[in-house]
Amino acid sequence: MSSRDQQVVVFLSAPPEQARGELEAIVHDHAKSRVTVYVRDSHRHEYEDLLAECFVRSDKPKGSKRAFIRELRGHLYDEAIALDFGQWSFFPSRILFFLARSQVKSVRTERGVFEFSLLKPTTLLGHFIYRIKHRSGSVGGMPQGTPFPFLFALYRKTFGLLFGVAWCTLEYGWRRVTR
Repeated sequence: MSSRDQQVVVFLSAPPEQARGELEAIVHDHAKSRVTVYVRDSHRHEYEDLLAECFVRSDKPKGSKRAFIRELRGHLYDEAIALDFGQWSFFPSRILFFLARSQVKSVRTERGVFEFSLLKPTTLLGHFIYRIKHRSGSVGGMPQGTPFPFLFALYRKTFGLLFGVAWCTLEYGWRRVTR
C-alpha cells in the first residue's frame, strides 16, 4: 500500500496550546496520507492553517449519535492518534478514539508516544497510574489532583441522581402533607 492510500485519524483531545505542535508534527509526518481530524467546533479557528489539507470533522454529533458513531466506525484507518495531556475536560474525544476502527492506535502524551493495544493492557494501565499521580487540570470544579474524577461523575449520574430524585420526592411530599 502506498503512503498516498493511507488514512490517518487524529483526535484532538488536548488544549489547543499543547495540541497545535503535536498536530503540526503529525501532519508533517503524514504529508502524503489522507488525514482526518476530529476537533471541537470552538477550537477549529485555532488550527485553520494546519487543517487546510486535512478532512475536518466535529467531535460532537450534529444529528443522531447512532449515525455519528456508524460513520466513525464505517472507515478502517491505518492509524488512529489521540493526544492526551491530562485535561479531563476534553474527555469526549478520547472516547471517540476507543470507538474508531484502526490497525494501529497510538496515544501521544507529554512523555512521548505509546501504542494502545488490548493485548498489552499494562501499557494503558501504566499510563492511567501516571495520570492519577500527575493530574493536570481540574474536573467540574474539583481541585487539581482529585483521584479518579470519572468515578465521581459516574456516582453523580447514577446513585447521586437516584438519591437526589428520591430526596426531592420525599421533601416535596412532606411539604404537601404538612400544609
